[in-house]
Amino acid sequence: MSEVEHAPEPFTVVATVNTKGGPGKTTLTKILVSSALASDVDVVFFDADSSRNLIRWKERSEAAGTWPDNAQGYHVETAAEIFDKLNELVKDGFDGMVFIDTAGEANEATFLIIDNADVVVIPIGLGIESIETSKEMLAAVHHHLEQSPADNRAVVKLVRNNIPRTLTKGTQAVFDKIGEMPECIDAHIRFHNDIITWTNQGPLYTMFSDRTAHPTNQALRLNAKNTYAILDEGLKVINEVMAEV
Repeated sequence: MSEVEHAPEPFTVVATVNTKGGPGKTTLTKILVSSALASDVDVVFFDADSSRNLIRWKERSEAAGTWPDNAQGYHVETAAEIFDKLNELVKDGFDGMVFIDTAGEANEATFLIIDNADVVVIPIGLGIESIETSKEMLAAVHHHLEQSPADNRAVVKLVRNNIPRTLTKGTQAVFDKIGEMPECIDAHIRFHNDIITWTNQGPLYTMFSDRTAHPTNQALRLNAKNTYAILDEGLKVINEVMAEV
């Protein structure tokens, strides 16, 4: 598995944005958080979504004893709460990565977060509804950032997410077409059954840390292999977007 190649100085803020309904905003955030942690990067995340899925993920992991020491997570209801905490991180000399799972709607708080992010990641799937939703969000983000100074705008990237492991001729054409969009990065996240099973159990790399020592158990070996594949995909996403920060 690769490592994060572009170290944030002092830290980089990555906001995952989209409206609710399919593109996998929170799942992508979990994968990116897990991948950064697996590369020994300190992580702080903010859950600004009213569903609280991200913070509940942390709470379940803490209850299971699998939440790592180099990760902090907070549920927030306003953008001001995030900014206050970011200022604290600057004062404390934090040098890791910050991930923000936004509210799942194009509201004022989301755009305030975008104004203060270094990277805006928009997940996009291959379904018609997901594509339209993501394109609408992309257009809204660009329109908003056009009002900001050019040297203070976040890097905006599309990430193809929840991609079938085997593509038909039709889905391959859609996958390639999305890839031609200037904001779309090469790295993408494929669908893995393991994503469903680990979303309630904390960061991926901790889930199998005590199981891979049992080489006679084929099922556990397979789970561990799939886990590392997901983490590697997440790291490729991080490294590609960080290269432009």
